[in-house]
Amino acid sequence: MRRYCQSRIPRDCLSPSLGLCSPAACPISLHGACILVSLSSSASVGGLVHVALYGDWSTHIPSSSSPCDIVLTLTRPQNDRRWCIIEAESHAIITAREVAKMVLITPHIEVDPAAPHGGRLVVSFPEDSESETFSVPLHPSQDTVSDWPVIDDCTMFGKYLVQGYVCAALEPEGRSPSEILSDYFGRSVHLVMKGPRVRPCGPTEAFPELKASAVFQDGYPFLIASEESLEEVGRVISTFAQDETPQGRIGGIDRERWRDGGVNIERFRPNIVVKGSGVPFAEDMWRQIVIRPIEPTEGSDETRTFTLVSKCTRCLLPNVDTTTGVRDAAVPYKVLMKFRTGKDPARKSKACFGCNAVVGGEGVVRVGDRIEVKEWATGIGV
Repeated sequence: MRRYCQSRIPRDCLSPSLGLCSPAACPISLHGACILVSLSSSASVGGLVHVALYGDWSTHIPSSSSPCDIVLTLTRPQNDRRWCIIEAESHAIITAREVAKMVLITPHIEVDPAAPHGGRLVVSFPEDSESETFSVPLHPSQDTVSDWPVIDDCTMFGKYLVQGYVCAALEPEGRSPSEILSDYFGRSVHLVMKGPRVRPCGPTEAFPELKASAVFQDGYPFLIASEESLEEVGRVISTFAQDETPQGRIGGIDRERWRDGGVNIERFRPNIVVKGSGVPFAEDMWRQIVIRPIEPTEGSDETRTFTLVSKCTRCLLPNVDTTTGVRDAAVPYKVLMKFRTGKDPARKSKACFGCNAVVGGEGVVRVGDRIEVKEWATGIGV
């Protein structure tokens, strides 16, 4: 029996609508949890939908191989990055940039409409860590969270102050999530769920008055990337790994390890992956896309319209292997710096991969849907 997971979009963060140019149809189809795109003909779409606890402690819903419908909310795919881990004293949000072994923690969503909280988030750890599994309510009631401490200044990048609740375990007996995670991290930390206060997204070069909000993402609700772009990054990695000339030297690259390229998409943490454009980095030039069902349905395009507001400039986090928690000395960051700078109009010194996006309304993106490019960016792209 086919399983579906769903991700939804809140109406309080509606992005401004854009004027549309003549539609250039871009049919895509979806299989799995990614969206695959074809600019000229039908293509199958696969999907990689992350449910993540910010810091890229992430899980697939319900697994990486299961077909998934994405239930969209204005701030994220449903349940995506609703939780984070913070320093107990400073309230600074911790990411795998600082603690690479975060990626070895496994969160898992169990949806149960009959349960008091609609299901639970189950958090487990590597076997050799000796940390015990715990679970927290998926959608705690107002009565439940009224007993949870509120932190109004969860700090991201030293500038965003995000509100959150310190989570309590579903099971009253045993240690709290904060105690278990503190043992794993070797310092005092808390597991925090996003509170109701809206966190606005920052403006971009193209949208200086952007009206959108996020939860615990770095910047924006959606990150769109293509498999063609990933393949090109792998090709360039392989080229540098095999190039032993002084001109091709990249410090710290493991030539044997990266001879065949092979970097995986999970390192880049997109929540929508597309395929079928025929060229790498096609998404750089999409200003607005619409994801449509193969079978026409009634309803506004707004609910499936994504506006790409900027390129995603990359840090060192993708160097962390999501299966081992080991940080690579060179890949992919140093390789991206060789050929993917000068792409973002506001931060030309930064390397880019993928594009940040906001969505126009609540809806569901289903396996088998198609994409249309409704507006193209000019110049060096979004």
